[in-house]
Amino acid sequence: MAFLSGCATPIKYSASVSGFASPDASNKKRYVILSGNKDTSASDLEFQEYSGMLKRTVNGAGFTEAPSFEQADVALFFSYSISDGEERTSSYVIPQFGQTGISSSTTYGTVRSTGYGGATYSGTTYHTPSYGITGYSSGVNSYTTFTRVARIQAYDVKAYQENKEMKQLWKLSVASTGSSGDLRRVMPVMLVAAAPYIARSTTSAITVDISETDLRIQAMRGNALPEKK
Repeated sequence: MAFLSGCATPIKYSASVSGFASPDASNKKRYVILSGNKDTSASDLEFQEYSGMLKRTVNGAGFTEAPSFEQADVALFFSYSISDGEERTSSYVIPQFGQTGISSSTTYGTVRSTGYGGATYSGTTYHTPSYGITGYSSGVNSYTTFTRVARIQAYDVKAYQENKEMKQLWKLSVASTGSSGDLRRVMPVMLVAAAPYIARSTTSAITVDISETDLRIQAMRGNALPEKK
């Protein structure tokens, strides 16, 4: 039906968000973003694109980007990964429909006199068939899933400057499993899911379901939103 109507069904994502925060996490709002991935520098083009999305996320939570590390009070170490594809299978059963018998029969006939008290009869019987499940066919679907993860770890810059202490203020992780192996496509989805929980404790993992048509995802990618009429 989607094909006939010319409209594709929007892709939906599910993300699991988990956050931990210290009591003074919300007091540190001037940030710098650093790479948390080993061997990934701040000049890496992929990191620059994703960190730009992270900036939109934390700015929306009331944070302000600092001009330099020395002028910041919180350092955000941003890391991300995607797993190798995992092959999975699922079985299915499809019922087969057909004629199962006869529900009723009706006979129509004609009696003709042959004279001298005799008669002949001719008739036709009509059967009404009944339909239902006559059996089942089964099969197996195979598909590939990927686990995508983004992590933000926030550290107190002042504590590090004063005594080299890596004092963690808060951390947030987002994980999503699905058929897309394109981290670039899924990253804005994960950050939109994470946005309400920046610098907050979630007390438990929270599941967030998002459609790819969500306007917040377009904004996260840097696309202009349509004007309200």
